[in-house]
Amino acid sequence: MFKRTQLIAAAVLFAVPAVLFFYGLLTAVPPDKIAKGVTIHGVEVGGMTAGEAEAALSARFQSAAKAKTITLGRDMFTFADFGLR
Repeated sequence: MFKRTQLIAAAVLFAVPAVLFFYGLLTAVPPDKIAKGVTIHGVEVGGMTAGEAEAALSARFQSAAKAKTITLGRDMFTFADFGLR
């Protein structure tokens, strides 16, 4: 009887933390979302989907790229001239 009690206690002591650990993994970050607190070049993308993050980064950097010009000799170029959006 004593060994059976020890076996049950050991199973519970192992099972409870294992279940809590895997529950935490499954609920911590939804599989289609970026983890909270993630930033890319100053743009907060945590909690966004990949598509939302791409849109946020594109909006941020497209406006910056449009404002930039490059002067080579007498010619001026923009990022768009080099195929960059």
